[in-house]
Amino acid sequence: MALIALIACFGKISGGHFNPAVTIGVSLCGRLSLKATILYPVVQMVGGLLGAALTRAIQPPLSYIDNVYYFENGVTVIGDDVKPGWAVFCEGLITFFLVLTYLMCTMDKKKTNWMLSSLAIGFISQANILAASYITGGSMNPSRSFGPAVCISVFTKNVWKHHYVYWVGPIVGSALAAFVWRCFHWQWSCLLLPK
Repeated sequence: MALIALIACFGKISGGHFNPAVTIGVSLCGRLSLKATILYPVVQMVGGLLGAALTRAIQPPLSYIDNVYYFENGVTVIGDDVKPGWAVFCEGLITFFLVLTYLMCTMDKKKTNWMLSSLAIGFISQANILAASYITGGSMNPSRSFGPAVCISVFTKNVWKHHYVYWVGPIVGSALAAFVWRCFHWQWSCLLLPK
């Protein structure tokens, strides 16, 4: 629900990117300047860190430590019996669907209805989380995985063992979504390719 509200509110201002994978997808479609392509993920990473730090700050220390050991306190980790390769595939697949939905709903700035687009993006995000929760936690967002991992690494270093899954999968999935979007919009988007 929060993602739906945030995209509806900030879509017209910044495109509603709260995810480096979405930023990469939009950039690969030729719709984002190089400066924005670099700055957006930096700001998104800072936001992920601040959100995780705020979560840690408002919880009593013993409660936070209990949550770390029993519930991983918001950290995305792959399932116990999941191979890292399958985890990368899963994150890539769900990120592909998220970014493709974003691109299909929002790339035509004149016709974009941010209220409806935010619903579609929110629904696919929730469906992806439900589908992948036992495999990878359903992150789809490197900054969402990075912030909690940094805050929790004071208590356990285990969180970094397969952290690359939450970078490689979403980046590859995002690139594939941008490629598919360009295939659907070849007449228009071929004009954006460098000559």
